[in-house]
Amino acid sequence: MMNPQQLFVRRLRRYATEQYQVWRSALDWTVWLYLLVPAIVIGGGTYRDIWLSPPSWLLELSWWWYPLVLLLPLILGRLRTFQEEADILFLAQQQHWLRRIVGLGMIYTIIVQSITVLLMHLLILPYLVQGLGLSWETLLICAGWTVALRLLCTLAVNLADARWTGWRRYTVHILLLLALIPLYVYGMQQWMSQPVWAGLLGIAAVAVVLVWLCRRKLASRSSLFADIASERAARLASTELLLSQASPPKRIGRLKQPLVLRRSQRLFRRSDAGTMLAELYIKSMLRQFGYVRLNLGFFSFSITAVVLTPLWLGLALLVVLPVMAGSWQRAQWKQWFDEEFVRHFRWTDEQAAQALETSKFWLLLPGVLVLGLVAGFSLIGWWGGPLAMAGAGLVWRMTSKLPF
Repeated sequence: MMNPQQLFVRRLRRYATEQYQVWRSALDWTVWLYLLVPAIVIGGGTYRDIWLSPPSWLLELSWWWYPLVLLLPLILGRLRTFQEEADILFLAQQQHWLRRIVGLGMIYTIIVQSITVLLMHLLILPYLVQGLGLSWETLLICAGWTVALRLLCTLAVNLADARWTGWRRYTVHILLLLALIPLYVYGMQQWMSQPVWAGLLGIAAVAVVLVWLCRRKLASRSSLFADIASERAARLASTELLLSQASPPKRIGRLKQPLVLRRSQRLFRRSDAGTMLAELYIKSMLRQFGYVRLNLGFFSFSITAVVLTPLWLGLALLVVLPVMAGSWQRAQWKQWFDEEFVRHFRWTDEQAAQALETSKFWLLLPGVLVLGLVAGFSLIGWWGGPLAMAGAGLVWRMTSKLPF
């Protein structure tokens, strides 16, 4: 009869075998030989030379490089729970099995993250000892603080992933990082100058929070699906890394609700074919973030160009720049009309021309008005803003009908 400990060991052993097979399929012993021998010889010799005669730039580095180097592994930690898809069917009713496996996964995470932090400290040890002049007691305190904050960030992110989804999850992640990163950097600064007992108290305080988070994690019953997704990503991380170098990844199409025009509401009162076609094109463009970003970039550049030029040239640019944008808009329309589903309907040339003129005018009108407003304020004065905005709108109404 298998117990939770044996099941965890079995899954851990299978995970290690899978990772070994993945890397063995891409790197045989000759490739490892070509990689490890130069790395050991060249890297070991360089490491020894830095210890014996540290360069001047190493001795002049500021203290904040120390926490900065460790920030990336701090925020990229992943809690390993070794949950699998079949657990939804077979272990969901055995909560004590799941809690035992999750608890062993936490111990595994603590061991792996501690080893990673110690290896990174060993790598930058010449800078810490020769450059910053830290004692071994201070180094152990800083390493312990790094491990504690990394575990805190890992557990907090895991609990947030189980509770929130979508934009709320990303918002919580950002808030957690904004809180933990300053705490980590401030603690590193303090432990390098404070007595050892102060650092031990700081680590003990974080340890109390870690115990509370671990209890929350073990008591949670809603994190199974999030843990399974996280474990799937962890198992496939090496495979995705190797395949990303073999061929460019193909994006998977996903249905997302647009930020604007989420409903199929009407934009114009008229219901003729040309107006309906113009509505389809306007909605299609405004729902694409790339198109909106490109328009914002163009009119930002246009505003800068008008503000930095003399009065006569600025007024000329108010006419020329929208015409250039209209020409580009015409090319976009032709590509959309030829490639999208609308080409399967029977549109007359007059209807297509009317739709192009209507959509081009309304899509670029907001940018033209803002351009005229800013240009009027900058070139003429406070009273010139509304006047230039109205004039730019009228001129654009006439020039938008140009056949280019």
